[in-house]
Amino acid sequence: MAPDANHHQMTAAVAAAALEPFAVRATLDPYRIQDLPDFMIHSKARSDFIVQQSMFTGTGAWHTHPGLSYAYVLQGQIKLQKFTKKDGCFETPVFGPGDVYIKPPNELHRAIVVSQEPEWELIVRLDFPVGGEIATPADDPGC
Repeated sequence: MAPDANHHQMTAAVAAAALEPFAVRATLDPYRIQDLPDFMIHSKARSDFIVQQSMFTGTGAWHTHPGLSYAYVLQGQIKLQKFTKKDGCFETPVFGPGDVYIKPPNELHRAIVVSQEPEWELIVRLDFPVGGEIATPADDPGC
């Protein structure tokens, strides 16, 4: 079936009908994928691949992740508050159903749910330490 404008909306609606938190994790051997000129990814070490469905409410705690995370919003609305030494404190746009956002490795951030309802998302995490923590708590940078 070829993708169309309604395809991701139908997928989000079906997924939202069965909202329950889950996480699955598997270890990958080193790999290299080249789909030039637009895409290249590789890992020189064994790492974990994680898929989660998570629910968030309110304002989360400051933290980092040791690997790359892609998040797909199923329900609700969320924004991230971030801090970098270069840019200081700043916020992302608000993400809602059907939006995807990226959390780079080791980036200090916290989630802020801006909708009245909880925010649900699917998260794909790449290049996480084998068996390691998914998130590392961090001090409030004073934002």
